[in-house]
Amino acid sequence: MRIQPYTFKYLLNGESCGMRSYLDNVEFERIKQRFDAFWNHEVLDRPLIRIIAPKTKRMKIDLPKRERIEERWTDAEYVVKKADLELENTFFLGDAIPFYMPNLGPDSFTAFLGAELAFRSEMTSWAEPFLKGLSDYEPVLREDNKWWRIMNELLAAFCEAAEGRFLIGIPDIHYGG
Repeated sequence: MRIQPYTFKYLLNGESCGMRSYLDNVEFERIKQRFDAFWNHEVLDRPLIRIIAPKTKRMKIDLPKRERIEERWTDAEYVVKKADLELENTFFLGDAIPFYMPNLGPDSFTAFLGAELAFRSEMTSWAEPFLKGLSDYEPVLREDNKWWRIMNELLAAFCEAAEGRFLIGIPDIHYGG
């Protein structure tokens, strides 16, 4: 499934240069050097600092309409385009690197093991209780699990959309429920 992110075109000397790369707006190579130094307990030229801020002049785009809240989390086309819009409307300063973290909420790992996710807003989800007790439960990650498949579809869509443009963060998979 090929998903086209919004093509925010930018101009160089009046000519279109194709799909916008958010990585072009930061000193990515220098930032990587600072991170390497940090993890080696060194300071390259200054401490790491990550600053992100909303742009005052924000681009507005009508996203594809999704009636159900669950679709706003799980429809890959909608989620990729929404992420692209968020990146477009954000300043990345200091050592901030443009990235997006695909995610189904904090209880996704529990959902991968059998729980049903409940979406009540675009801000969070939670796992519906699905066990009476642990004595008879054998946790198994099944590749045909609905939420596992959706997360993999989201990750595949983001890998395609992000290539050369922004980084992809690790999904929020801490346990819960």
